[in-house]
Amino acid sequence: MKRILLLAIAAIAFTTLPSFKAMPPATVTDVHFDIPGPFGVFNPCNGESVTLDGTLGIDVHTVINGNRVNESIHYSGHLEGTGDQGNSYILNFNENAHQNGSLVNGSLTINDVLSQNAISKGGAPNFNIKAYFKVTVNANGTVTVLRSDFTVECRG
Repeated sequence: MKRILLLAIAAIAFTTLPSFKAMPPATVTDVHFDIPGPFGVFNPCNGESVTLDGTLGIDVHTVINGNRVNESIHYSGHLEGTGDQGNSYILNFNENAHQNGSLVNGSLTINDVLSQNAISKGGAPNFNIKAYFKVTVNANGTVTVLRSDFTVECRG
């Protein structure tokens, strides 16, 4: 009786398992690189052009799984510099971008959030910049979602 049960289980397994396709393992890539300055920014509160030194770090994490690709990019930096009006600045930069798309039909979604805080060591106003951007493109290449928000806050 046990032998018949084992043969029945084996027969079911051999007839149903081929219908399940094994997914290949996900391909994961992590990359870090640094971009040295100088960088230029504009203080929207007083019209000063600022040249900053330091390094912008970029981390990219990509996962390809079947016909989907997901990517996260993180930018960060601590920069210091002087403006054309003689003011000294410290700028902390943080940005996160996420992209998700299909490798089959070309649809794509991008979300990007930026935060930039500049602190003046002198009499110039500090400024904070925040930005948000989202775009979705369908398989036909039509933009179905396009949103953005950009704010500047002056302090001091």
